[in-house]
Amino acid sequence: WSFDFALMLLGLLTNCVETHPRNRTTFGKLKKKRKSACHLIVDIFLRTLPQSIVQALKSPKQRKEEVDFDWNPEQLVISSYTSILLGCLMRKNRENKRLILGYIPGHSPVILIHVLRAFLAFQKDARVLTTETLVGTSSVISELENMLKVVTDVDANMVEQDDEQKEQARKPQNSKKELENEKESKTFSKSPKSTRRDVDISKKNEGSDTRSKKKKKRAAISWEDIEK
Repeated sequence: WSFDFALMLLGLLTNCVETHPRNRTTFGKLKKKRKSACHLIVDIFLRTLPQSIVQALKSPKQRKEEVDFDWNPEQLVISSYTSILLGCLMRKNRENKRLILGYIPGHSPVILIHVLRAFLAFQKDARVLTTETLVGTSSVISELENMLKVVTDVDANMVEQDDEQKEQARKPQNSKKELENEKESKTFSKSPKSTRRDVDISKKNEGSDTRSKKKKKRAAISWEDIEK
């Protein structure tokens, strides 16, 4: 009974938000005991996954590989319905996307993609896969793959920035002596101009002293002539 009730509830919520942007926004704003509704749905999803898988998918290497979940059909179906609901909640809604990916280990939709692919394979093997289920689930997978590409690009840019920062940190910084030498070289390059000015001023002073001496000498000679 609990399995059927869970599927009915998840299906009802999916129908409410699948094609209704306003309902997605309203659902994202709901809270219970300081937890958002998106957080609660992610909790339900993670409970259906083996903890070993959750831990493995936190590593970047494991995110790119297919994962063998090795679970029973009931777990797979519940997890798949929850994945579809989460995918619909993130559809063209930045805030819901930020919340949901923030709660998922690895902050990536790769877990949802793996679950939905396994769900389609299970339905196909059981020969119960309908066209409606295939189209609806495939559209959610496609949207999640686009999100994954964006997240991967962001991670690559962050890694590149970290590498650049590490490279800059490795470069030797200028010591105090080098800085002092640079200051001295700048001061020395400016000194010739001031030296020229000092030379010109001294020459002017020498010329004025010579002229004053000549004037005194002439004055003394003329005074002696007068006495004679």
